[in-house]
Amino acid sequence: MKKLLIYSLIFVSTLLATSACGGEDDEQILPDRATMTTFRISEITGMSYPEDSLEMHAMGNSIHLHWFGVGDCAGYEIMYALQEAVAKDELAWTNPNNIAGHFIVSAEKSDTILNDLQYATTYSFAIRVLSNRGEQYHSEWFGVGTDRQWANICQRKTEEQPDSLYEH
Repeated sequence: MKKLLIYSLIFVSTLLATSACGGEDDEQILPDRATMTTFRISEITGMSYPEDSLEMHAMGNSIHLHWFGVGDCAGYEIMYALQEAVAKDELAWTNPNNIAGHFIVSAEKSDTILNDLQYATTYSFAIRVLSNRGEQYHSEWFGVGTDRQWANICQRKTEEQPDSLYEH
C-alpha cells in the first residue's frame, strides 16, 4: 500500500512539474504564425474531381492546384517535386536539387495551373502561407512529409500521354 501511495505521489508531482514548464511564457516565446492552409484534395474534403470542381486534379500533363484561402496574408509559397525524390525523407524537401519548381502566388489567388509537366508522373506538392509580418511568421508547410505521414502529403499523377502525340 505504501508503494502505491509513493508511486501515486511521484506520478502526480511529475504531472505538476511538466504542466508548470509549459505555461504562458512559452506562448510568448513562440511567434504568432500565419494560419496554415492545405490543398483542396479528396483526402481532406471527401469529394473527388469532378464532383468537387475545385479539387486538385490533373488534366493531360497539367495539374490544377487549388487550396483553401487564408485571409490577411501576403501570399502563398508553393513548391513541387517528383514524388520519388521526396517520398522517403522529409529533409529531401530542403535539397534544392530535389525541387522541380518553386513559386509565390498572390494573396488574392487560391488556385493555379502547372503546365508542361511530364506525362504519367507523380508529383508531390507543398504550400505555406506567407505572413505580412515577415519570415518568422509564415505558416508551417503543408505537404512536406513522407509516405509514412500520409495525412501531411499531397501527390497527384499527370495523365498518360495521348496516342496522337506518338504519331508522326
